[in-house]
Amino acid sequence: MIFFYSKSKEAVFNNQFVELSEGTLKRWKGQKQQAKFDELGKKLADSLGEKSQGSPMSDFWEISVINPAAKERSGYPTQKPEKLLERIILASSNGGDIVLDCFLGSGTTIVTADKLKRNWIGIDHNPVSISVTKNRLNNNISLFNQSAGQNYTYTAKKYNYDELRKMDDFEFEKLMVNKLGGKLSKEGKGADKGIDGIFNESGIISVKRWGKKVDRNTLDNLISAIRRYRRDNEGKLKPQDNLHIKIQKGDINLAHYDGIIAAFGFTKDTHAEVVDLKTKDNFNILLLTVEDILPAAKPPVVKIDRLTPMTVGIVVFKAETTTEKIENYAWTIIRLDLKTGEERQVFKSSLINTENIYEETLPTGSFKIICEVTDEDGLSGIDELELFLH
Repeated sequence: MIFFYSKSKEAVFNNQFVELSEGTLKRWKGQKQQAKFDELGKKLADSLGEKSQGSPMSDFWEISVINPAAKERSGYPTQKPEKLLERIILASSNGGDIVLDCFLGSGTTIVTADKLKRNWIGIDHNPVSISVTKNRLNNNISLFNQSAGQNYTYTAKKYNYDELRKMDDFEFEKLMVNKLGGKLSKEGKGADKGIDGIFNESGIISVKRWGKKVDRNTLDNLISAIRRYRRDNEGKLKPQDNLHIKIQKGDINLAHYDGIIAAFGFTKDTHAEVVDLKTKDNFNILLLTVEDILPAAKPPVVKIDRLTPMTVGIVVFKAETTTEKIENYAWTIIRLDLKTGEERQVFKSSLINTENIYEETLPTGSFKIICEVTDEDGLSGIDELELFLH
């Protein structure tokens, strides 16, 4: 079900049309039809002599799912067909209008909006979504804003290094592969025969999670995967001579490499093995850490201290952090049930507090004091303090 909302009565709504049937085209030669009535009220068919826009689109749309081999397919689980968003955008906007998608997903809305000559803004908190969309835009951009000297701008906060370490294996693989401009070797969890992603037609990406060892055995498995993939796709591969990507480490031409290993770290021995492979076997392998690929950072640590005695009345708290670059302090006070210790009610919450000192007048009872701080990179740290006032 698709709902249409408007803040005013002046909303844009453009009627959409579908192609005329073969029989109608044959009978009326593509002219616009008009109903007439004779003196007895009998309906007669006629035409206006004008070219028909087509038949008005019904309220039931039949749009096929995305073919597995379709160029627009990104592998993102909630991806919608571009044809669906095309109808919605054409119906509810005009050329040059701004289309906003607050839940970007795989970027279908903004890619389609760009093709239809609309300005657009896309937002998503999922780093995989942003990565998939950027990769898709770079492959589909219509250069709508080329006259301004730039196709689109991209703003992102830093990735939480600790959260990346705990990320689901497949989600982490998707993030790394998309950041490297590659395509996933599979669309779901399961065996991948050592191939997490493909770049430059014949290059293999291998992603190693936190705690996974990268050694000579890892490199041998990658070489075997490269050879097997090239053998199975012999005659079909057309690698590019230039395949530049920009990551944290800088501008890299992936066309120079046969394979990539993305991991949280490498030993000196692993780097030596890579040099040995290039010298003896002519295989060029690129080793990239997570921090080479992503703007990763560790979140701030916060600690709450009480500055006043544990008595009823004004209670003052202070939040100490590991960094001075804090943009926001959010304080929350929760009253606890004296018998069960369970949270019973929120006594008071401060959503925005730019100071690291907070004071509140509290009665007798048991409370949980929570302070969440957010730094300039968008990363958050949190601390809790329980106290009983008498």
